[in-house]
Amino acid sequence: MRVIDSISMYRHQRPKSHATLLLVGAGVFLIGAALLAWRLRGQETAIDDSINVRPSVEMDQAAPQLALTDLQGGPVSLDT
Repeated sequence: MRVIDSISMYRHQRPKSHATLLLVGAGVFLIGAALLAWRLRGQETAIDDSINVRPSVEMDQAAPQLALTDLQGGPVSLDT
C-alpha cells in the first residue's frame, strides 16, 4: 500500500519536474550561447590584433644568384 501511495505522489509531482528540467535546459542553452558568442568575439579581436601592417621597405642590396634546377636536372632561371 505504501508503494502505491508513493507512486501516486510521484505522478502528481511529475509536471513540476518537467518544468524544472525545461528551465535548467534553457539556462544551460543560454549560457552556452553566451560563451560561444564571447569566444567568437575574442577570436575576431585576436585576429585583428595579430595583423600587423607595415610599410614596404626599400633595400640597397642585390638578391643573391641562385642556381635552380627542374625535376629533370635542367637549369631554371627566375629572370623573365
